[in-house]
Amino acid sequence: DVYAIGDMALCEPLADTDAGAMNAQVAVQAADYAAYNVWASMSGQTEMPFRYMKLGEMLAYGPTDASVDAMGLLNIRGLPGATLRR
Repeated sequence: DVYAIGDMALCEPLADTDAGAMNAQVAVQAADYAAYNVWASMSGQTEMPFRYMKLGEMLAYGPTDASVDAMGLLNIRGLPGATLRR
């Protein structure tokens, strides 16, 4: 078995969804699954399929402008977004 983690690891079967995105949010979530699955593989347990949960996005447009989206429930832009992002 081969396991890959990090923001440059592509999950091809899920490439059409956000779970296939090569970014830190997916990588952090995938790391937990990869660690468990390495242990499960070595101890004869059943491995878990990766399930991605989109938690939101933070985008910086400059030192005083940003956009923060929390699970689609909260969207803050401009200076308040930049302050929250920090």
